[in-house]
Amino acid sequence: MIDHNHIRELGIFKYYRVVVAWAKITYSLTKDQVEFLLQLDGLHRFSRKDYMELGYLASWNKGRLNSLIAGNFIRIYKKRSTRKGCDIFEVTPKARLIVKRMYRYMLGLDEIPITNRSKVVNTDTYSARVTGHAMHLMKQKQKQENGEN
Repeated sequence: MIDHNHIRELGIFKYYRVVVAWAKITYSLTKDQVEFLLQLDGLHRFSRKDYMELGYLASWNKGRLNSLIAGNFIRIYKKRSTRKGCDIFEVTPKARLIVKRMYRYMLGLDEIPITNRSKVVNTDTYSARVTGHAMHLMKQKQKQENGEN
């Protein structure tokens, strides 16, 4: 059984903000969209009602689900032909890969990519530069924690 001490020892939330910022810039998502993908990844399939229940804690955005569908992060698994529109949705393999990478970066299993091809490096905005700097610090600290030089 996993308890709060085990999660604390893993340090999964230590670099949460840096990893979310990386996902936002790399995949042109908003923070809410990234957090929804993290929440929805735990569900195999979900209805619009399930999605709306998750949305109570986020700022209201009527088009968020449609934008995630348009970006190929969520797809319709089963189309219902009823008036209530009870379509069943699922997270796409693309979104599952993003979430998997985020967890691996937060756990320090993989290094967050900072290359010349990276959107974080190639974007000339203040937030991207700050995120890039935070990513460099994260990599350095993770190397120190793992005993690498």
